Amino acid sequence: MKELNVHILLFSLAFTVVHSLLDVKPPRLCHDEEVYATGNATLICEGDKNLTWTFKYHNEEIKVEGYINSESNGTYVSKLSLNDQNHQGHYYCHYENESFNDGKASDSTHVYLFHDYEDFAKIESAPDDIEVEGNVGEEVVLDCRPTRPNLTVVVTHGIKQLHANPLEDPKMGFVLHNLTTEDSGEYMCKIEEERKTFKVTVREPPSPPWLNISKNTYPVVGYYLELHCRILDDNYKSQPTFDWIQPMRDNRTSHRTEHHNLNNYPFYTSHLRIENITMDDSGTYSCKARVEGRLPTEKSLNIIVKENMDSFIKILNITQNITCGKGENATWDLEVESFPPMPIYQLSSRFIPEQFENGTKRLTLANVTPSDFGEHRVVIKTRNNSDGIKSVNVSLYLEVESDTELLITGINGITEKNSTTTAICNATGYPLENITWHYQSCPRGECPDSFMTPTDARIAYVVHRENHFSSEYTFVAKELARIQCRSGSTKKTTDIIISEFTMPYSFKLNVSGDIKDLQKNSSYNSIETDPIHLICAASRFYFNELNLTFTLEEQKASFEEDEKIIQADTSTELDLIKTLYIENVNSSHKGNYTCFANAKRGHKSKLLTLDHKVDELIAAYLTGFGNMLKEDYKVSQKIRAAFTFNCSVSGTPVIDIMWTKDDQPLPSDFGEFRKNNQVIIISDFKPKIHSGHYKCEARNRGGSVRGFLTLTEDDSG
Repeated sequence: MKELNVHILLFSLAFTVVHSLLDVKPPRLCHDEEVYATGNATLICEGDKNLTWTFKYHNEEIKVEGYINSESNGTYVSKLSLNDQNHQGHYYCHYENESFNDGKASDSTHVYLFHDYEDFAKIESAPDDIEVEGNVGEEVVLDCRPTRPNLTVVVTHGIKQLHANPLEDPKMGFVLHNLTTEDSGEYMCKIEEERKTFKVTVREPPSPPWLNISKNTYPVVGYYLELHCRILDDNYKSQPTFDWIQPMRDNRTSHRTEHHNLNNYPFYTSHLRIENITMDDSGTYSCKARVEGRLPTEKSLNIIVKENMDSFIKILNITQNITCGKGENATWDLEVESFPPMPIYQLSSRFIPEQFENGTKRLTLANVTPSDFGEHRVVIKTRNNSDGIKSVNVSLYLEVESDTELLITGINGITEKNSTTTAICNATGYPLENITWHYQSCPRGECPDSFMTPTDARIAYVVHRENHFSSEYTFVAKELARIQCRSGSTKKTTDIIISEFTMPYSFKLNVSGDIKDLQKNSSYNSIETDPIHLICAASRFYFNELNLTFTLEEQKASFEEDEKIIQADTSTELDLIKTLYIENVNSSHKGNYTCFANAKRGHKSKLLTLDHKVDELIAAYLTGFGNMLKEDYKVSQKIRAAFTFNCSVSGTPVIDIMWTKDDQPLPSDFGEFRKNNQVIIISDFKPKIHSGHYKCEARNRGGSVRGFLTLTEDDSG
């Protein structure tokens, strides 16, 4: 083993390098002493007091461990053992607790350690694709140091060769001075066949922060003041910090910082808020933003607090026209500036309001329907101020996309023949196409031909609004027909039914001119000798067959067996009509009479039945329960007492009663008439008015009967 000692004295700068196992090449001096380590090596440093070691590369300093110190006769010795696992670079020997100055002062000295590989060339500490970051104007070092100083080094940036051996300082690596953004990119360091790549990122210095007063915040005494200090997030390693300088700082002040997106860019924003500001809060406000690894940036704003301010309201931005589908939510954003801040919104209760810190008011109309189409008015008012209240009206317009719907009005059931008729087609939806009319002739209820465009009619077209059109079609109803209105691919059809009847299907009962429309489960009681006339009718538009039948209680097989029953078919081009007539009914005509209309395809058949009863004819007669008798009946009555006349009668059909006094008709206010005029009550008998001869005459179709009573004053005392 051959050992070489390198002695370093602070005044004599003597170094001894001890190599074990391997021969040591002569040292090479290039500005500084140099040592080559291909195995174990020991650095020996001598001085006048305790020594320590520090490794330094570029701006990085690392305290070295593992050295051994000793002292003899006032000489201090420090031994540092190294091998090829130690960092290549400068090793400084200096006194403890004292700084050193790159070995140029009397308190330190240094030696540069090379990793001396003889078998092959090597770049010191060479992991691939090293990322290096720096700011514009700074410098960065690419650790591209050879393990021996005599090796050729080539550095390239893209396809451009920047530098070949010798480097500016092979012990420092390749230095990029005064960086610009153009220095960003990939660099390659090559020593013989060895390569090492660097990815350099040059960051631009951060821009000054944006400093502004919050919207809808005004420096007026008694209100709050809010300032925003904002910087763009440039993928910082840590969250930036903000320092505020303000004229006054007390418990009215609060801060908060948030990370958020603004116009699709990420920002950090610090908010400064001062409640209940005073004139003393006037002055300069400064915000300083600090980001790790970058210089701080600062922005200032001068604020003048006012005693008062005139009311105003201004719309800065508004989303006015919205188009959405049926069932969706419509949203408007209103950016409003006002003083006093936080204005009041007067709007429909269906709107859902939402307030944002930047002064934007969001109004949402949920689950819209076609009826929401059109203009919606919003009134915005300022809060009360010394100069009153200001207001502004805002119109929000909504277009609701929906399918087209058609409705024809004006055709109400049956149309009179040769009458002038107007049909109205209402189209709703959005967007809408124009309305067109079409006509189809249907003689005897059959519609063999296709729809045609009418030529002999008057058509008026009206646009009420963008989602509501209407059109009027006026024509003369001459025949059974169909009309159709169209808007785009949507169609609506209605029938023109001309008939002498009021309904497409009807079953009527005519008793001596009294016509009744029969309904389901109808019944009727005739009286002997009454005439009845049944009419069964149905429109040819909907029905193709009509029958009028009956079942009698006496089980007659058909109409023909009773010569008193007359039936007829009086159908026309428009209607199917069957009639049945009995001039004088009797008990044999009791039974069920049925009108059945068989419907065409697509419609419903109809059936109605009349339960016909026949009552015996009974002439009017006195029942004997009253005081009006066939022979004159005399009654005396006290003055001021109440009295009742009772003409109790019975008979079939209904009886009419007529009253007279001394052969003169009684006026309607003579007394209180009850029980279908059978009873008259006088509450206060007055001889001059009420004394006399009374007669009631009861009459019906079967005959008549009379009752008499003479009323006098009772003067018996």
